[in-house]
Amino acid sequence: MHISGKWRGARGEIAEYIAKNQIPSGSFRFLGIDEWQNVYEKILECFIDWKYAKEHGIYWSNIENGFRKDIPVLYRFQLGARNNALYNWIERLPEIVKCDKVYLLIEDSLQHYAGHWIAECAPSVVHLVINDTYLPGDYYITDKKFNWLITENHHEIISFIGKGLDLEAIKNVCTKQKYTKHGGRLLMDKKTYSLIEKYMLSCMKDSAHDKEHIYRVLYNALEIAKTETNVDYDVLICACLLHDIARSRQFKDPSVCHAQEGGNMAYSFLLSNRFKEDYADKVRHCIQTHRFRSSNPPLSLEAKILFDADKLDVSGAIGIARTLVYKGIVSEPIYSLLPDGTVSSGESDTDLSFFQEYKYKLENLYSKFYTKTAEEIAKERQKAAIDFYNNLYREIRLSYQNGKEELKKIIPEI
Repeated sequence: MHISGKWRGARGEIAEYIAKNQIPSGSFRFLGIDEWQNVYEKILECFIDWKYAKEHGIYWSNIENGFRKDIPVLYRFQLGARNNALYNWIERLPEIVKCDKVYLLIEDSLQHYAGHWIAECAPSVVHLVINDTYLPGDYYITDKKFNWLITENHHEIISFIGKGLDLEAIKNVCTKQKYTKHGGRLLMDKKTYSLIEKYMLSCMKDSAHDKEHIYRVLYNALEIAKTETNVDYDVLICACLLHDIARSRQFKDPSVCHAQEGGNMAYSFLLSNRFKEDYADKVRHCIQTHRFRSSNPPLSLEAKILFDADKLDVSGAIGIARTLVYKGIVSEPIYSLLPDGTVSSGESDTDLSFFQEYKYKLENLYSKFYTKTAEEIAKERQKAAIDFYNNLYREIRLSYQNGKEELKKIIPEI
């Protein structure tokens, strides 16, 4: 429910979504001002303690216990807590409410005194609006007879109050965890992924570390993760998407470590979008430990998977190609010459070149993986890298060797 960049407001966001997806007016329509006034006042009258409502309206009623005390709270839970509900519970709203139309009240402000829009819509449409548009605050759902109210606040507390809801359906929908086949609960939905992806895309400026590198690392990580157990996919996917967001800063200032800086950037971004601090800290650890640095090794399983997935993208043919692209960007040569004028293999070079990078880094990465799957994938790719380097070195070396001999035949004194 969060997005970076300029926000058009809840109504603009939703209206654009409704039009783009051709949702008919019979399934979703915003109320006019008179109808809005009647519905809003009825919600306050039926569900909110009148003293609280007089001071606050509906805002924060589902945080500060501002509901009427004579109305039962049927069920309440907080998303993301142990043994709590599915994040996609709202997709099964029709099973809970069992009515044709509901009123959906949506907050349109992050300020203390919030404004609200109200729409009449089909229960089957509610989850589309909630899950696929950016809504920074609370929302409320009630039947048209005002018998019950369902709310979710910005602390991700869900409340079901009133009469007429199917309590058994609520429990069936909301007490079952959703697990991946690997045992880790999966909370990463399309909206959250798109939010993180959009931020990543805004940061990627480096051709060798472009968005396609990010996707390859993500896909590598998922390939590795499926052979591991108890992987936190929420942390892993986010860390993969954001692991190189500080590359451009390091490129401008080589004293900046893109891993350390990127981890801090990701942490700040997640907190600013109201992700939990513990989650943001786990993502930061993954990002800050994904480089070849023995002083700061990855500790968590997700950090080790990211480390391996990123290193796989330096292995094999793709690693050779990316290294050559990067060397071109920074104007470094393919090879350097020894004092006697022969081509150096790069093995003992101090001057930067592709051959030096291969001997210093690429050649030695195949024994430095944390997961068995990554090591196996790297081994499969290794021959392509070895063959390319050997062939390139041989071609260049022979070109110098044979060419110089021929030149001396023409110009002996050279």
